Amino acid sequence: MNKRLKVSLLVIAVMLVAGTFYGIYVARNNYIEKLLAQYPTYGDPPYMERGMIPDVQVLVQYSDVVIVGQVNKSVDKYTVTFEGNKATPEGALEEKSRSMGNEPNRTEFITTQIKVLDVLAGSLEGEEILITRSCEFDGYQPELIPGEKMVFFLRKGSGVHEGKYLPIDNLCGYIYITSDDKIVPVVKEDKYRKYVGISLNSFKKQIGSFKK
Repeated sequence: MNKRLKVSLLVIAVMLVAGTFYGIYVARNNYIEKLLAQYPTYGDPPYMERGMIPDVQVLVQYSDVVIVGQVNKSVDKYTVTFEGNKATPEGALEEKSRSMGNEPNRTEFITTQIKVLDVLAGSLEGEEILITRSCEFDGYQPELIPGEKMVFFLRKGSGVHEGKYLPIDNLCGYIYITSDDKIVPVVKEDKYRKYVGISLNSFKKQIGSFKK
């Protein structure tokens, strides 16, 4: 075999390998786009200024518990009146607003019962928990549909939210689970794209490696 023929065969081999990888890349990208199109896109409210979107490792580190849960039903709604600490800028502003005759700052919360299917980080007792969410984020956070399975990143509630859990973030605090146990993050940022379409079991292993 002469030198020119060897070079030609090598070039063909490289092109075949490159073509194969490109085909895999295109197929993967099309699969991701198809999955993303099946779920609604959410963004932050116009009044909310967000800095950097936290990655999954940060979410795990700041969550009290991470679970796979199935939405059962809405339980109740309740209203919370903001009682800010006067020593903080927010509290001082609230106090000034009230002194001018304005109504107190009130926020309505809705509580949803969640069946716990698996605990990925942290610890829980019982097979069901209550998640409470601010109604101010309606339209800016995923709707909790009975029967739907999701991964929830949660923090323990305190004060008026005692005994309940709150999502750590209106967007990053949720990950959809498809009917065939693939995951689809609510956040569409590039750092979350790598998780789209991977198996729930693979994602569980990732969470395990991020535990505190």
